Amino acid sequence: MYVANRGSNTISVIDGSTNLKMADVHVGNSPIDVAVNPSSSLVYVTNIESATVSVIDGITNTISSTIKVGSIPYAIAVNPITNMVYVTDIGGGSISILQNSKNANDNNSNSNSNNVNVTRTFKKINGFIAPAGIAINISTNKAYVSDYASNTVFVIDLKTNSVIHRIKAGTNPVGISVNPISNRIYVTNIGDNTVSVIDGSNYKILVNNSSRTRTPFIEPPFDDNGSSTKIPVNVKFPLIASLAAVNSATNKVYVTNTASNTVSVIDGNKDAVLVKLNFSTNPANAGEIVCNGVKSLGTNSTLYSKGELIQCVANPHHGYSFDSWSGITNSISNPLSIRISQFGTTLSANFEPTLPPETYLLIGLAIVGSIPIFIGWYNKDRQKHFLNIYLNKIESIYDTFFQDTSFNREEYVMRLEQIRKEILRLFRNGKISDAHYTILDKKTTDYISLGLIDTDHEKKSNS
Repeated sequence: MYVANRGSNTISVIDGSTNLKMADVHVGNSPIDVAVNPSSSLVYVTNIESATVSVIDGITNTISSTIKVGSIPYAIAVNPITNMVYVTDIGGGSISILQNSKNANDNNSNSNSNNVNVTRTFKKINGFIAPAGIAINISTNKAYVSDYASNTVFVIDLKTNSVIHRIKAGTNPVGISVNPISNRIYVTNIGDNTVSVIDGSNYKILVNNSSRTRTPFIEPPFDDNGSSTKIPVNVKFPLIASLAAVNSATNKVYVTNTASNTVSVIDGNKDAVLVKLNFSTNPANAGEIVCNGVKSLGTNSTLYSKGELIQCVANPHHGYSFDSWSGITNSISNPLSIRISQFGTTLSANFEPTLPPETYLLIGLAIVGSIPIFIGWYNKDRQKHFLNIYLNKIESIYDTFFQDTSFNREEYVMRLEQIRKEILRLFRNGKISDAHYTILDKKTTDYISLGLIDTDHEKKSNS
C-alpha cells in the first residue's frame, strides 16, 4: 500500500500482509494522489505544488523519474492494459497522458544535475475547466473525469482519447470511482454533500428504486464536531476534497468526508448509505442480540442501510432474563423494531440474573426433604420430654414409699403399675421410642420388685 503524506512530502510504503511500514520515499511538494500499475510495478504520485508526477520503482522503493505535468496536477489513474497514465490538471483544464516506461531515459527524457529525469507528456486532452478526479473502467476502456467548476462528468473514449459524453452531476464534483463489474460510476459532490450514481451503460444518473444521488455525509457521533454538511465557506478546494473508492468484490463504495473526519460506506447493491450499529449486552455475556435474523454478540457491529427498519430480539443466556433496551432507544419491548438513522450508535440489551428452574427444583426438594427431619427433631424432643416426666414420676413414688412409713406397699405397687400402663399406652401411640419405653419399663419393674421385697418398710408400717 502507498500513502501520500502532504506534510512531509513523502510516500509511505506499507506491507499489506503485515501492516508494517517498509519505507518512506521522498517525492515532490504536496503529494496528493497515488496510482499503481501492477503490470510494471511502477507507482505514480501527483505533486500539486511542484507541478510534477513522481514515478517510484515499486521493487526498490526509489524514485525512477520525475515528470513535469501541467500547472496543478491533481488526480492520477493508470490503465494497466494499455500502460497509459492519465493526470488531471485542475489549473490548466486538461488531461495529460503519460507513457508508462520504467526507464525514463528515452527520446523524450532529460537528465538534470540531480539525476532526476524530466519527461514530456505523451498527449493532452483539452476542453475541461477544472478537472479534478479521474477513474478508468478497464472493461469498457473508458475514463470518467469530474470537473469541479462545471459540475460535469466527462466520458473519454481511451481508444481515441476524445470526449464522447458529458453528464450533469452534483455541485462541485471531485472524487470519482468506477465498479467495472456493475459498470456504475460514483461521484462525490462536495458542494451539496452528495454522491451521484451513474449507469455506465447509458450515462444517466440512476433514479427511482434502483439508485439516485445519495447523501453520504453522516453526522459524526460527537456533538463538538458539528454536522459534516456545514463545510466552512472560507475553506477552498482542494483542501476539502472528498474522494471515493470502490471495492468491486464486495460492491461497496467508500467516501471520505474531510469536514467531519469520517468515511461513509455505500452499499452498491442498493445504492444506499450504510450506517454502523454497535451492539452491547449488560452484563457482558449475559445474552445475545439477533437483528433481522443475524446474531450479534456483545461487542459486534453491523452495517445497515440508512433509514432501514430492523427488528431485534434479545435472547438471555442461562441464568438471566431480559430487562430492557438502552442506548439508541429506551424500551422494554422484546422483540424491538427500530429505524437506523445515525452512524456509530449503540443498541444495548440489559439482562438481570435469575434463578434457573433447576435451582427452584432443588430448593423445593430441599424443603420437602427437610420436613421429615423437622418432624424427627420434634418427635425426638417430645419423646425426651416424656422420658424425663415419667422418670421423675417413678423416682417420686419410690422416694415417697421409702421415706413415708404411712405409704403402704399395696398403694406403692398400684401406683407403679399405673405408671407402667401409661408408659405402654405412650409407646403404642408412638409418643415414646422403643429405647425410652425399655428404660421406663425396666425402671418401673425394678422398683416394683424392690417394694415387694422391702420387709423393713412392712414392719415399720405394722407397728
